Amino acid sequence: RANPEGPVETAMTYHLDIDEPFAHGIRRVTLEEIDCILKQLTGPNPDWPAAVHEARKSSKKIRAILRLARESLGRKLYQRENLFFRDAGRQLAPIRESAARVEAFDQLAIRFSLSLEDEIWHRLREHLIRSHLKITENMTQNHATVKTVASQIRAARQRVSRWPLSGEGCSTMAIGLRRVYRQGRLALWKATHEPAVETWHEFRKQVKYLWHQTRLLRDGWPGAMDELSNSLHTLSTLLGDDHDLAELGLFLEKQSGRRFQQISKRLLELVEIRRSELLQEALPLAQRIYTEKPQSFTCRILSYWRIARNRHRTRDV
Repeated sequence: RANPEGPVETAMTYHLDIDEPFAHGIRRVTLEEIDCILKQLTGPNPDWPAAVHEARKSSKKIRAILRLARESLGRKLYQRENLFFRDAGRQLAPIRESAARVEAFDQLAIRFSLSLEDEIWHRLREHLIRSHLKITENMTQNHATVKTVASQIRAARQRVSRWPLSGEGCSTMAIGLRRVYRQGRLALWKATHEPAVETWHEFRKQVKYLWHQTRLLRDGWPGAMDELSNSLHTLSTLLGDDHDLAELGLFLEKQSGRRFQQISKRLLELVEIRRSELLQEALPLAQRIYTEKPQSFTCRILSYWRIARNRHRTRDV
């Protein structure tokens, strides 16, 4: 378990224990994820794209924790910490985004059997890789950005150890879980009625928050919660692939000159075809996950938690 004075010594487990006080669990898991960020950003000879990706994932997990504990934290503290971890992740975003463009191109190459032995495809991929390497080098050459983020995260660790968490666990979790589920339903409605890169991306963010929260509450009923978490993860992956393709398309559109003009046009057509396929696969899954009313969904999930907790307490008596 994490402690405020030092790094985590044991393997990290991103879930709340059924038998631990809510405040303790929230603080423990948050500290574990902070230690993960620091390990990624301050380790010896890191693979920067992978390290940044893992650090950003931990930052998003923490923002899901904040949303679950929002009522316990209070509005001002929640807003301060949510903005902090959002901004910390954004400082590292260019490395991940440039790597994602290469990955998106490779997925298109596989899906549409593009031969990288073809000079034009090879040159385009090399262009994407050079852009990624340049961004990575600029951000990590003197470690200024990474050092700044790591320093900020260390300060945040001290704040987390002093969070004045209050309130009863189940009622607090119910409010946070219901709010995230409701925002996901609204984001899905907007994405389907006003489809755009931005609306689908906003929906994906809400899906990821809910995914992380279901992982936190896994002990309520591991079988059922794992099934829901897996579905949310699948949905998040589909939407993430869609967003990466959209970002690749925007990057290609911004390229000036005639060097890749013709091939970029062809690739943009493939981007739109693949995005359509991904969204057609994602939509039915999203509709099934978000078919319940927020109150009904929240009552069901928290009922699992209460039953498991009461059973555990009875067993210990």
